Amino acid sequence: MPTELIEALSRIDSPTVANAIEFFEVRDPTTGFASMELKCQYPDLKPMVGYAVTCTVDSTTPLPRGSNVRHELFKAIQAAPKPVAVVLQDIGPQRLRSCHAGDVLSTTFQNLGAVGLVTDGGVRDIAGILECSKDAVYRRLQELEVERRGKARAPKLSQYGDDHIMAVLKERGYRKAAVELGVGKTTLLRYMQRRGKKSPLNDRRKTPTPKGKRFEHGS
Repeated sequence: MPTELIEALSRIDSPTVANAIEFFEVRDPTTGFASMELKCQYPDLKPMVGYAVTCTVDSTTPLPRGSNVRHELFKAIQAAPKPVAVVLQDIGPQRLRSCHAGDVLSTTFQNLGAVGLVTDGGVRDIAGILECSKDAVYRRLQELEVERRGKARAPKLSQYGDDHIMAVLKERGYRKAAVELGVGKTTLLRYMQRRGKKSPLNDRRKTPTPKGKRFEHGS
């Protein structure tokens, strides 16, 4: 499913989607409704859209020690197309006493690419899960902002041509060259790296290197 379609669906609530499906007459209008037991714990968040990864769970039947196969669920989420909606069906003898997720497991799901959880079983630490969601949203917004700024600034450099950029770098050094070209030093450096260009500077002190990266210098 295209990313644009997933983003579009995330702006529409489920009742609107259900109303739209009725026009296709693919099912009886008395079917397709969720039980009143299924409640949205975070109505202020936008609708969740994802590829379902389903499994059956039981937290109220005593099991032999070491028989937990939760890691199989983790592998399934990791291998599934993204984003993922985790769906857990409780099959234990005491569903109302069950508990299948809290802030720790929800954080694990998020790190593996899940955007939400649907279950007829128990969930604990509702406030903690919300904080995990806010942290994940904040991190993603930061990533998108960095990505947006990078895309916006790259055309500024490409319009000059590599020969001109190399000449300005050699004459002025990275700091002054970045100012003249209208970008930051890091943006200029990364642009050069993506283009596979060696630094025209012999003085290593004039070449800023992002933490954890190495820039190849010419002789």
